[in-house]
Amino acid sequence: MMASGDQAFKNRFFAINKLLIRGFKMMKYVIGIDGGGTKTLVACASLDGTVLELRKTGTVNPYICGIEQTKSLIADAIEAILTKLGATVDDVDNVFIGLAGADSDSDIEELTAAFDTTILKELSYEIQTDIWIAFKSMCIESVGAVSICGTGHNTAVLAADNKKITIKSYRYPLGNFGGGKMIADMAMNAAYRSYENTGDKTALEDELCKFCGYESMLSLARAVINSNYTLQYDFSLPKLVIGLASNGDDVSKNILKTIGYEQGRMTGGLIEKAGLCEAELPIVLAGMVYSADSSGNLISSYEESVRKYCPYAKPLLIDREPVQGALSSAIEKSRGGMSRSDFIQTAGIINETMIGLMRLEKDGA
Repeated sequence: MMASGDQAFKNRFFAINKLLIRGFKMMKYVIGIDGGGTKTLVACASLDGTVLELRKTGTVNPYICGIEQTKSLIADAIEAILTKLGATVDDVDNVFIGLAGADSDSDIEELTAAFDTTILKELSYEIQTDIWIAFKSMCIESVGAVSICGTGHNTAVLAADNKKITIKSYRYPLGNFGGGKMIADMAMNAAYRSYENTGDKTALEDELCKFCGYESMLSLARAVINSNYTLQYDFSLPKLVIGLASNGDDVSKNILKTIGYEQGRMTGGLIEKAGLCEAELPIVLAGMVYSADSSGNLISSYEESVRKYCPYAKPLLIDREPVQGALSSAIEKSRGGMSRSDFIQTAGIINETMIGLMRLEKDGA
């Protein structure tokens, strides 16, 4: 679909600006990476925040795909961007990597050893868990919290003096709760209990079979067993649950409310641990499940729960790609720090040019 008016002019401006910057040989770049459990975005920008290139690839969470895939996909994306720009490693000031699965010092040490066998060995780079780039994409505040509900769940609090209070983000048996995979498990459980008449009746019983392409709950159950109980993760079941909750299915509503409430409790516990219960605390909500929650059940339950710990909490649903936080962090490091006004201005340029670039690429420009 063709853009019109101001938008068409803006698109042309982005395209021309992109070409001009590519031709400027003295330009220095930064690279930001958002590596998640489902997708990865690698972005390159100039030091003023103008986003020039964007590369999408698959999961790089080492606990999901293995560290060999993590390092190869990230290295390949960086090399592809530099080739597209006609740039070399000498033109890159630094790289900031926000990575799901980089939750401890030992994780980061292992990842660094792997990355140092790739093009990253020739670059200045920093690795952090992906929660902090999500926070940075939305907040300039020096204290706050973040909750991610994507394939899995993670949460953390940033306290005074840059003190970071986190969870280990392991799986359910080791204290974690929430995320898209848990929603999928709960949906499958509820559907089968409805089928066996051992739980509340739910639209999930029929709709889940249709959604996954099976004729009956019995045939779906056999397929789940044959997959070693992982087949449900191949489908976007959180979206199905959210849709059914929006249509009034009580069981689907309760699944989302349970997930939201427990995730809120976990963030709240970290806020209490940080001594920030009386603060007007921004809490960034990021991840595909929060973003898809058109029913409102998940987020409203999260807010109710977290405010039992922090009454003045201010949850903020992320409205941009978390990779923008990685770019902001990379630019801040390149400049040796930024004032509040400079940070706000740079973040605005990143957001505007990111939107323009993604629109141009979607339109095939």
